[in-house]
Amino acid sequence: MLDTQELVCCDLTYAPRRRIPNNTRKRGHWAERMNLSLRILVASATASLLLGTASAAAQDVEYGEHLSNQCTTCHQLSGKDNGIPAIVGWDAESFIAVLGSYKRKERENKAMQTIAASLGDEEMAALAAYFATLKPKE
Repeated sequence: MLDTQELVCCDLTYAPRRRIPNNTRKRGHWAERMNLSLRILVASATASLLLGTASAAAQDVEYGEHLSNQCTTCHQLSGKDNGIPAIVGWDAESFIAVLGSYKRKERENKAMQTIAASLGDEEMAALAAYFATLKPKE
């Protein structure tokens, strides 16, 4: 039979803990692996952003051209203003700002408010990218 004194001494919760000085701890290997993984992740994300930006812009223009049929029903691709303002050649920021103001009903035009309300942010950006690439025909 075990003595009570023996149980207390052998219990792991009462085992003395060895202190390791900060400069010799074995966390270096784990920290190096994590640091390397983080560096690889950041590098790959940066590369994909840089490489994907050009293709994303091209896709936006293509998507904008696809969506533009509804716009070009009234706004002429020639850039002529026959009572309806021309939208070709506008910079993307202005285009998105104007569409947003129609969507929020800050500008008066029921047709444009209805059309802008049906567009999401991605669609507005694609249309802006497309119309920014067009030049008015002289």
